[in-house]
Amino acid sequence: MIGFSILNTINTDNDDLSGLNEIPFTVSYVTSIHRAQGLEYKNVKLVITDDDKTNMTHDIFYTAITRAKENLEIFWNAETQKFVIDNFEEQTQKWNKEIALINAIKNNK
Repeated sequence: MIGFSILNTINTDNDDLSGLNEIPFTVSYVTSIHRAQGLEYKNVKLVITDDDKTNMTHDIFYTAITRAKENLEIFWNAETQKFVIDNFEEQTQKWNKEIALINAIKNNK
């Protein structure tokens, strides 16, 4: 555990540290979803912002959520969540149409 020391006083030449407060924090690491492929972590926190939501394909999302061994937290607002999930449904419908087309072509040969 590492802690920061913060003075809660007005900046003066006084060396009195009576206003000293310690704020503990835990060192964490951030990696991209692509770089995390094939790896696992005890805890995963997935942050999907409005800027990221259009790039969040089903495959990328699956890769991200399956990196967690024990704990997974997803941080997104309701609008982003709806957009991502609706996009998965659209992708699935598109894949189903493509599979049907491929099967039709294979059956006609």
